[in-house]
Amino acid sequence: MSGVYQSGQRFTFEAGLWLSGLRDGHKYGQVHGHSYTVEVLLEAPELTEPGFVVDDELTPFKRHLDQCYDHQLLNEVLDIEPTNANLAKVLFEWCSAHIPLPEGAVLMAVRVGTATTWAEYRPATAMETEVRSQ
Repeated sequence: MSGVYQSGQRFTFEAGLWLSGLRDGHKYGQVHGHSYTVEVLLEAPELTEPGFVVDDELTPFKRHLDQCYDHQLLNEVLDIEPTNANLAKVLFEWCSAHIPLPEGAVLMAVRVGTATTWAEYRPATAMETEVRSQ
């Protein structure tokens, strides 16, 4: 029987933000901060030695979070509204462009969360894309 291995790695950072376009008095319309958790989900049909989906391939991602997002005002870092969903897509795209993965390993999703909410970005599969176009 064949299978697939999934592995995730969790990172954290602290940042401030505000969201525009909200009703007057909305608490997220003012500058506030969150402790963020970012989870990167990977998948591979085979393990690398000694039995990992990935080993230290995500170290550059941790550096990127520390240098670009930690203790920053996200509105000044991002070109879009700093929601969990938008941040998940931005970080997925960064990982796709900058993280060399072992052969066969695939970046499946990036999840961004705060204390009570989270959002996940994963690319649509070919089947999902076809269903949406019908």
